[in-house]
Amino acid sequence: MATQNPLNFDEDILLNSASKMIFSVEPVIYKNMVRSFGVDAKVLSSMRPRVNCLFSTKTNGNGGYKLVQRI
Repeated sequence: MATQNPLNFDEDILLNSASKMIFSVEPVIYKNMVRSFGVDAKVLSSMRPRVNCLFSTKTNGNGGYKLVQRI
């Protein structure tokens, strides 16, 4: 599933998704992203469009997010 507004996802969808990718988002939704996705606001602010993204999978890193370079 994908959306341009990550706040559209219901909590059930997030809980049942093993892998997640987060691309850069507008600062106005950082607070909601922290609450819904458990991502640190400092990490969100360090992301750059078309340069990096956050990746999370339950099988790698126990669901924590890792900042990765996009290629």
